[in-house]
Amino acid sequence: MVVAVQYRRLPSKLNAMEQMYGIDLGLPSFEVSFFDVQGQLHHLKQVKNTVEGIGLFLSLLPLNACLCAENAGLYGDLLLHLCSCAGVPICFVPGYKIKHSMGLQRGKSDEVDACRIREYAERFSDRLQPCSASTEELEELQELYRTRGQLVESRKRLSTLNRGDNCKVMVSLAAARVRQHLLDELDEQIRGLDAEIDRLIKSNPEQEKSYRILTSVSGVGPVTACELIIKTEDFQKLDTAKRCAAYAGIAPYPKE
Repeated sequence: MVVAVQYRRLPSKLNAMEQMYGIDLGLPSFEVSFFDVQGQLHHLKQVKNTVEGIGLFLSLLPLNACLCAENAGLYGDLLLHLCSCAGVPICFVPGYKIKHSMGLQRGKSDEVDACRIREYAERFSDRLQPCSASTEELEELQELYRTRGQLVESRKRLSTLNRGDNCKVMVSLAAARVRQHLLDELDEQIRGLDAEIDRLIKSNPEQEKSYRILTSVSGVGPVTACELIIKTEDFQKLDTAKRCAAYAGIAPYPKE
């Protein structure tokens, strides 16, 4: 199913005439809060977080619509991509900012959260920055890195079980053989992902340059360099050392 969406040029910044739509993201669906042109409050419940569902939702938006959602990682990737394709401005805001901008709040539900996100967007529209989708190469690199992280975590748990055998009164040889087989398989898969990540980075001259500079820094290895390229969108999202340090949580801020 293909839903036609009117294309619009994505703005670099918002203006006061934008009609704000607050979105509470979820994996199967999301909630939307907005005011219509008559000033009536509306809620769209369980908009499917799929190509068809999002495409239909975007096709119904007015030309001055702007979406605002809490930064929920994977839950918003498809929405961001389709908004970029359709030219619909969308802003992602950390949940911490939304929570601490509203003062004392009671009660919580998907509908209430969508309403609060819309209220934040209306109050602080001058601070919102429209987001754009990452390149296909960067999205693939991110997917490879996520998968690698999951495999490394699985390997860590199995290794912990093996080390615990020394403290057991009785050890099952069959269980130990299965764990060792899985560890060997995980090692092979992780090496394969590392090779694919290295190939993908070297196929992009800009990423390869960033990767080479990062790994030249003492203490920065391939994994850290890859994560920095992903998190900063190859230093397009965070373009100064100060911002990078603050994002990484290593920049001390006084609280007196």
